[in-house]
Amino acid sequence: MSVQSIPRGRYGFERQGWWATAAVLAVILAMWFIPAGIDAAVAAPVAQPVNPSITYTVTDDDAKATVTPARGWFTSTGTSGSPLVFGTGGVTVVAQIFSDVEDIDRLWDRQDRQGQTATPVTHLNRNGTYTTPTGLSGPVGSISGGDMQGEVFLLAADGANGNVLRIDVYGTAGAQSRHLDELTAFVDTAEMEL
Repeated sequence: MSVQSIPRGRYGFERQGWWATAAVLAVILAMWFIPAGIDAAVAAPVAQPVNPSITYTVTDDDAKATVTPARGWFTSTGTSGSPLVFGTGGVTVVAQIFSDVEDIDRLWDRQDRQGQTATPVTHLNRNGTYTTPTGLSGPVGSISGGDMQGEVFLLAADGANGNVLRIDVYGTAGAQSRHLDELTAFVDTAEMEL
């Protein structure tokens, strides 16, 4: 019985397996370069100056609230949706709405527990209650974690059918104090549509 030998190349490698090796190498390279190319081709949202004459609407399937940012602020999320993100001078403001909330205090506790499982870990420390001139009221406190610090407002109106507006105001140390008046004015413009 004769034994067939496998043809070998110049350096002793088998000639029959090089196609499979080249295919595996091509797939590995594609897995690396294709996502990098897509990331480079897709543009990040561009922050546009807000129009202070427009009322921005924070919406959910069942809830709606409005806010009015100050002149000089920027947004990258449009005029309607949830969440809406605004920025000014190193401070970021995020407005989002929750519907079917039975107990605003339990929502605060749940949001704190969710922050403790996030990366980086964030903590909500309740400081009291805040009431806007438009009649919204609810717990207010500080948020801290990583290099972020700020304030969190959970606001609801009487008869709002369980709808709660959450406004997060955060930034680097000192940035909030420089913009305190306009941040307070922003929170005070919030209105809940019943």
